[in-house]
Amino acid sequence: MIKVIVIALGGLVGLWSGYTVLYEGSLERPTYNVLHKEGSVEIRAYNSFRVAQTKRGEGKEELSQGFRVVARYIFGGNEEQKSMSMTVPVIQENQSQGMQVAFVMSEKEKDLPAPSSSAV
Repeated sequence: MIKVIVIALGGLVGLWSGYTVLYEGSLERPTYNVLHKEGSVEIRAYNSFRVAQTKRGEGKEELSQGFRVVARYIFGGNEEQKSMSMTVPVIQENQSQGMQVAFVMSEKEKDLPAPSSSAV
């Protein structure tokens, strides 16, 4: 029984790793310069970038809901019903009034459409 569980977990880890390399590895990222590197840790200076963001309350469910609100915007929940590219990273920040969730917007998008929701 334990052997079956270990094999199943190994398969899940393999699938997750493959997803990360194949999908997330191909997503657009903001441009940056590496200022210092020590082992696998980098100190980076990012060029300026735009974000689409929302503020939510505290907790895991609020974080998940915030992600969906901003994702809806980039997948057509805007005045032009325009779908835009997914990028990384997704930024989450704990603030005194709750959680802020932000997506870095693609540098290819010169004119961002207005959001349909006032939450963005």
